[in-house]
Amino acid sequence: MCQLLESIKCQDGVLYNLAAHQNRMRTSMHKLLGVEAKLDLKRAIKKVSVPRKGLYKCRIIYGSDIDRIEFVAYDRTEIMDVVFVHDNALSYSHKLLDRACIEKHSKAFSHDTEVIFIKNDRLTDASYSNIALYNGAEWHTPTYPLLKGTMRKRLLEKGKIKRKDIMYNDIKAYSHISFINALNELEERVFKL
Repeated sequence: MCQLLESIKCQDGVLYNLAAHQNRMRTSMHKLLGVEAKLDLKRAIKKVSVPRKGLYKCRIIYGSDIDRIEFVAYDRTEIMDVVFVHDNALSYSHKLLDRACIEKHSKAFSHDTEVIFIKNDRLTDASYSNIALYNGAEWHTPTYPLLKGTMRKRLLEKGKIKRKDIMYNDIKAYSHISFINALNELEERVFKL
């Protein structure tokens, strides 16, 4: 059976962007499992002990129902290097627990190296996040990410980032890459190109 994963930011007992995570869970359950879920994430999470101090990743593992909720302390590692990996067959449109298609590439590098995937000569995502690139005036995020992340969606809605079809050869037009995901806002994890 297909197992899915949702990662939610929990800081000092506060859970962030629950509605977007719940919506993505419902969409994935419908598309992959044919289940019309009536999930209430807030209620489900209240049944477990939520850490009151510090930054945690709330991991929700689910299939046709929630299987497990766990909290893992989160530490932002400094990015020391970025590598670009070309893989035209790579597909990760749903946040699956099985990340073998991504890990086959990222396991070759150290934990402080971010892998950015190039598909059909276009930038897509990094191994654990969406990306946004800064050109000196504005932040652009690839039009065709592997996974449409909740933070990416929120930043697009707020106008903080803009969609752009970024080709591999376009990278030289940018000075910085920000790695964005549920636990990392724009400019929290940045690498200077």
